[in-house]
Amino acid sequence: MPHRCEVNDQIPALQRAFCEEVCAPELLPFRASLVEDIEAVIAFQEQRVGQHSAYASRGDREESDTETAFRRSLVAQLQRMDLERVRYLLASYLRVRLWKLQRHAAYYQQEAEGGSQTSMGRLSMHEQRFLKAYLDNLATCLHEAFLKHIPESLRGLTDTEKHQSGRNTEIRMVTEPDFSETVMAVAGSPGQLAASVSAEQAAADSASMPEIHCVSYSMVRDDILQEQISLL
Repeated sequence: MPHRCEVNDQIPALQRAFCEEVCAPELLPFRASLVEDIEAVIAFQEQRVGQHSAYASRGDREESDTETAFRRSLVAQLQRMDLERVRYLLASYLRVRLWKLQRHAAYYQQEAEGGSQTSMGRLSMHEQRFLKAYLDNLATCLHEAFLKHIPESLRGLTDTEKHQSGRNTEIRMVTEPDFSETVMAVAGSPGQLAASVSAEQAAADSASMPEIHCVSYSMVRDDILQEQISLL
């Protein structure tokens, strides 16, 4: 197997990606290479677990030493449990992304259509297809339920009404992530997060522990998207 399927490096990276995805109010860029590596690890480990299970089962029948047979069976069970933990972690990472995608589906569609820089690499190909199918089905459901019974001019997601002051006020029905949400952030190196939050705050000594700050997500959003700051 190629060296990139080494589980020691990939599992902690997947744990960090899952933690950051849960903590961030918006969808973070999809970790395509990491997911591919984890899928390769799972496929490789499935083969090994199957081989060890078959060997342990054969040993149970052939060996009279019950202690050795029990040890082999125990190792096979532990390997299977560890494999299920990795599979569950990967599924949890993908599920939380789908949950956030459905929560602000129209927003991410508009962002993708606008071609903004932050939307590049945010969604995987599978997520893009899921988003399109989800919005198509939602539009069909809403149209059949009540939209076809109201004037076409009122069916849009954005409307403009005249305020008493004479100004036009836009009414948006597209919900967006709350970028003012408070998050726990830690810098990749001491002093890095302090510089992002406050330019006047002195950087910590390089030998000290990484700084942890409770800040608004909007203040560190750019650094998070550039993977310079992590969320806890």
